[in-house]
Amino acid sequence: MENDLKLCMGCMCRKEYSGPCEMCGYMDNTAYLPSYLAPKTVLMNRYIIGRLLSHNGEGAVYIAYDTEKNKAVEIKEYMPDLLCTRKKNEKQITVNPDALPLYKSYLSEYADLYKTLMNSIETDCIQKIYGIFSENNTGYVVMEHLTGIPLSEYLEKTDGVMVWEKAKEIFPPLFTALNMLHSATIVHRGLSPESVFIDNRGKLKLGAFGISASRTADSSLNCELFSGYAAPEQYSVSERQGGWTDIYGVSALLYRVLTGVSPQSADKRLQEDTLAEPFLVNHAVPHNVSRAIMSGLMLDSGARIHNVNLLVSKLFEEPKENDISDGPVRPAVAIENIPSPVKQEKKSPQRKPQQKTVKKSKKKKEKSSNAGTIVGVSIFLIIVVAFIVAIIYFSDQSHQPVNPAATTTTAVTTTTHTTPPITTVPSTETTTEEAEENEEIILLPSFVDRFYNTLESRYSILVFEPIYEYNADYAAGIVFEQDIPEGTEVSSGTVITLKVSKGPDAVALPDYLGKKVKDYTKELEELGIRYETEKEETTEFKKNYVVRCDKEVGDMIKISEDETVTVYYAVAPEKSEAETEAPTEENQPEQSEE
Repeated sequence: MENDLKLCMGCMCRKEYSGPCEMCGYMDNTAYLPSYLAPKTVLMNRYIIGRLLSHNGEGAVYIAYDTEKNKAVEIKEYMPDLLCTRKKNEKQITVNPDALPLYKSYLSEYADLYKTLMNSIETDCIQKIYGIFSENNTGYVVMEHLTGIPLSEYLEKTDGVMVWEKAKEIFPPLFTALNMLHSATIVHRGLSPESVFIDNRGKLKLGAFGISASRTADSSLNCELFSGYAAPEQYSVSERQGGWTDIYGVSALLYRVLTGVSPQSADKRLQEDTLAEPFLVNHAVPHNVSRAIMSGLMLDSGARIHNVNLLVSKLFEEPKENDISDGPVRPAVAIENIPSPVKQEKKSPQRKPQQKTVKKSKKKKEKSSNAGTIVGVSIFLIIVVAFIVAIIYFSDQSHQPVNPAATTTTAVTTTTHTTPPITTVPSTETTTEEAEENEEIILLPSFVDRFYNTLESRYSILVFEPIYEYNADYAAGIVFEQDIPEGTEVSSGTVITLKVSKGPDAVALPDYLGKKVKDYTKELEELGIRYETEKEETTEFKKNYVVRCDKEVGDMIKISEDETVTVYYAVAPEKSEAETEAPTEENQPEQSEE
């Protein structure tokens, strides 16, 4: 196979010559890490392994070539370096004997993760999974080869900051992808400018998935935490993680994109929180966006926004009247720093301004008398002209028959026709011609994957008619279908029917363990789940804490069918009559005699 295909092991492009690759500069004799697969290794008699792209405590990612599909792919190898080893130039992995149960447990989670991604998630915003196979005592995942660049590199090549107008155009598909992941009970835990790629079309794509232990501190693996983007709960194995963990990550990502600086890392914030609100770092960030990001960056996971739909609604809510969302805010200048014109006049002598004032007043009087003369002459001339016109008019009228009944109205009618009123309505023909001249023609863009509530202000010449439907593939508020195809020429006033997502029609019931009933029901409200509460007498739970639900945690609750969940919370048992009975003489405690 190696003789048939002459490929660069750095980029998998055809290479018929010796020396460095003209496409990527890779040299055939480049050294590689001995713990990982050597370039030109063949797996499954199909995949040619190339250079190592990345590695962490969970495993490694290589560029590879699929000889059946004739295209470059990426292959991820499960190889937790704390639990197994590989000798140089060998393919087989040797598992540490005492770590075998843990190795198998993580391998099972690894396989489940990528099977779910391959079979349940269909979106262009997530790196595609082509297949999973076992070999060399471990597991492999065949993935789409990402040809774009990391968002971090993109920002470095631009101004380092992205304006909100640009961000709100490219981030919606990522929000939709996160919504789909959370609906499938997948938590990414690694959102950062390094794991989000941007392709040559300006589209975002999410990669770098991993099992929970690889993104949690103090686990049995060497964890990979992206400083500033990892949530506080990722710094402790005892803290619960969920969709809210990714809410922290994507909020931190928006913080970096809109301000140009990475947020303070969560572990340092837990000691001393000095994170400034995005608006204070960059005044061009709209107030409502700044507040939404800070709500997503709450250190307390219970107080943080818990789902993508709520984050989206806060990011795209209409700014309040006192919010300044367009352009930077100008700081108010202190009054004492403004030069005073009074103080400047004090520098000049007092007598000269008085003389100037007198001269000016004289000039004003002269101008006013001249103006009066001109006005008087003008009035006189107007009277003379009017008198001459009247003589000519009445002399003409004397030669025509006079209708006594219409004498008065004739003069009025003539005047009316001579000077048409301003309020005269133009003919229908003129109005139609003007309308045709003013009609604007545009090439219809694609509204799919965009937030509906931003379209009306942006495309004011069109008329939008939204139809709201549940859709698990799109976050709430995102357009997923339009009745007139992209690229169609339309005129101003054209009515466009758009289908807008109401979010998934069913969501998984969140865990209630250790939560107060008010916090848990608030979480249910944010998810759109209907609920009712019932008291349950018990001494095994603290008062007002959730005891159980009539549905199991993780069950899919049908929001579209108004399915209701009953939440039972703890109250202290009522005392029996014997316990509450007032003490009598018989059961009075004996008094000690002093």
